[in-house]
Amino acid sequence: MAENEQGAQPTEQTETEAAQPTPAEPERDWKAEYEKVLAQSRKWEQRSKDNAAAAKELEALKDASKTDAEKLADATKRAEKAEEKLAEYERKAERAAIVVEVAAAKGVDAEWLGRMAGDDRKAIEANADYIATKLSGAPIYPSVLDNGHSKAPTKSDPKHSFMEFVNKSLS
Repeated sequence: MAENEQGAQPTEQTETEAAQPTPAEPERDWKAEYEKVLAQSRKWEQRSKDNAAAAKELEALKDASKTDAEKLADATKRAEKAEEKLAEYERKAERAAIVVEVAAAKGVDAEWLGRMAGDDRKAIEANADYIATKLSGAPIYPSVLDNGHSKAPTKSDPKHSFMEFVNKSLS
C-alpha cells in the first residue's frame, strides 16, 4: 500500500479515527423547549384575540356607515331566511302529524312509515297500504324445515351443538 506524506498508511489512519470516541451529544433541556413553545402559543393566542376584536370593530364601523336602504336590504334577507326555515319546520311537523294519523288508521308502525318517501297524504297512505300488504302476507310463526320433528338440544347435553342440530335438520 502507498504511504501518505506522514508515513502512515491510509487504512491505519481511519482505524485510529474510528477508535476515538465521538463527543456525546449534549442532552436537550426539555423543560426549556416546553416553555419556549408555550410562550409562542400564548403570543399567537393573544394575536388571535386582538384580531377578533379588530374584526368586530371593523364590522361595527361598516354597519354604522351603511345607508338605510342597505340596512333594510340586510334585514329583508335575514327575514326571508327565517321564513324559509319556519316553512321547512312547518312542513316537517305537518308530515309527522300525517304519518302518525295514517299509521294509526292503517294499523302499521309509524316509525316504518315515517322512514318511507312521500310528503303528501296520498303518498303516505300509499306507503302505509304497501306496508300493510307486505306484513299481512308474512307468516306469524317461523317456518321449520322438518315440521317440528327434531328435538332441540339441551344445555346439559354438551355433545350436541347448535350447528349439529342445524345440520341434522337440513339433512
